[in-house]
Amino acid sequence: MQNKIIGGRFQLKYKIGAGSFGEIYVAEDLKCQKEVAVKLDLPKDRISQLSFESKVYSILEGATNIPEFYWYGSAGKCNAMAMELLGKSIHERFTQCNHHFSLKTVLMLADQMLSTLEYIHTRHFIHRDIKPDNFVFGVNDKSNQLYIIDFGLSKKYRDPKTLEHIPYNVYEELTGTARYASINALRGVEQSRRDDLESLGYMFLYFLRGFLPWQGIVPKVPKQKNNEILKMKQNTSIEELCEGLPEEFAKYLKSVRHLKFSAQPNYSEYRQMFRDLFQRQGFVYDYHYDWDEIHALQPQNSFRRRRGSIKNSCSCLTIQSENKPENLNKRIPIIHNTRLVPNYESKNRKIENQNSNNIRTPRGRGGLQIRVSKQKIIPTKKVCPRIHI
Repeated sequence: MQNKIIGGRFQLKYKIGAGSFGEIYVAEDLKCQKEVAVKLDLPKDRISQLSFESKVYSILEGATNIPEFYWYGSAGKCNAMAMELLGKSIHERFTQCNHHFSLKTVLMLADQMLSTLEYIHTRHFIHRDIKPDNFVFGVNDKSNQLYIIDFGLSKKYRDPKTLEHIPYNVYEELTGTARYASINALRGVEQSRRDDLESLGYMFLYFLRGFLPWQGIVPKVPKQKNNEILKMKQNTSIEELCEGLPEEFAKYLKSVRHLKFSAQPNYSEYRQMFRDLFQRQGFVYDYHYDWDEIHALQPQNSFRRRRGSIKNSCSCLTIQSENKPENLNKRIPIIHNTRLVPNYESKNRKIENQNSNNIRTPRGRGGLQIRVSKQKIIPTKKVCPRIHI
């Protein structure tokens, strides 16, 4: 596939990922002479998950934390999607930091993740696979900007015109990743906004602790692993999960677990709770994360727990954000103390729906029809042309 030209525009350079879904390549956009990511699905798929995912990106694009979508179409026996090339995932950064993040880093991530999920939910989608691998950072001057990716399992949870919510239902199979899945998702209950937020809560604990109690379960019957994880999640109290952590994390998890199936989450309340904690700790919202440090971090507000003990120290070494040395310490400019948080929320709220077309969810589980919005985005600088489906 190397050097093959996709869609008459994108020349494949080298493969950077592969899985059951297909393959991901770095490609050159021949129109703009810049690198992009091209995702190829497996041939002969009866229903193309990539086709669905490309339409979701088309609906969501334009927001700060959503990658730019360029093109979708046929590539021989495969389908292909071209989008913005991004950098390292939270999972990779977490590994680089010896499986521990400081409180400051977690709170900055939490603030951005909550706003990102709120935006997706206001656009009538749920993600259904919230995990560290699906949050990634940009490259070059966007190396400290967080993005969410992989909408192959996402679903429309309400009709955009009537706001009618999908009905409550129960299935046998889990959609998502068991480690971070909500209790209801593991039970097979139809997912809604509350489940994305509960998964986010488990991620916060994982970042601060370095592990979750249900990791590494090896059941006697392999097919029973999800059931074993469910039992442990049900039997581990929130107080035990959050022992030694600031009380805000227990409050958050209790709140999202008690949400009703179709309830509207109070995103601003969750954000403000974590922002208040951020301010009390005296942190500065400078987008300076743990992995930006070349030297070992000074012990501060570390809540890593090693299977029964809580340690108040951590050691993280930075690595270069990209292969090019000049990108080592590039980050978004520091925000003045007069404003604690970045202004990406107002940008996300300005995106409007226009010209709609209907598509259907590929995983026929009672999902509503999807309306693809053709959004008019006025760039402030020269950008590559995007081909909309």
